[in-house]
Amino acid sequence: MELTSSIASAQSDMNASAMKTTMEELARKVDDLENRSRRSNLRLVGLPEFKEQGDMCAFLEKWILKTLGQDNFPQPPVIERAHRVGGPIRGHAPGSRESTARPRAVVMKFLNFADKVRVIQAARKKGNIFVDNNKVMFFPDLSSDLLKRRKVFDPVRKELASHSIRGLRYGIIYPATLLVTVRGRRHTFDTKSGAETFLQGLKTEMSSDRFQFYINYSQMHLKNHLHDIFKHGEQIYM
Repeated sequence: MELTSSIASAQSDMNASAMKTTMEELARKVDDLENRSRRSNLRLVGLPEFKEQGDMCAFLEKWILKTLGQDNFPQPPVIERAHRVGGPIRGHAPGSRESTARPRAVVMKFLNFADKVRVIQAARKKGNIFVDNNKVMFFPDLSSDLLKRRKVFDPVRKELASHSIRGLRYGIIYPATLLVTVRGRRHTFDTKSGAETFLQGLKTEMSSDRFQFYINYSQMHLKNHLHDIFKHGEQIYM
């Protein structure tokens, strides 16, 4: 009886573990499908409220061309849908105290994925973009789960940004992988711990490089100093 109970308990644990694994796999697939459905979307942050004057699509199509330059687009981009994120602001006119609060983000869906890519590239090339003294920025439109997975790498990216390393490039590639390029070599990380271990090794290597530079500089300085002494001695002897 006791053996039968133990077997039943073990089977129950195995079933629970298998079900948990299946649920996690299904959740990943659903999240992947959600993000793929957003692949032609962009999120615009910082656009002042009421700037669109009731027609967000028409406003964005004209504003994007004017701001980013028509030369970046073979054809004017077509936006299928666009809306503010969050509930509408009712009963407040432009310029009121409520309308000057932090503006809601805008989500836009392009008819062509290529136009979305062109907007991102043109915005990066242009740099800072302002509308009525408000800085606006374009971001990919991602699910909340994927944003959390990417945010894990924020401390590592912040520390990488604090170091001046020639040839250092880094960024997030889909879905949530940190890509770091140093001296022409590419390194990818799917976990924060792996990225932190690499960063620690990189810092150690940088310290070693600085120490070697100091040694080389000291040797060169000493060599030049001795050369000056010998040269001065020859002049006295002559």
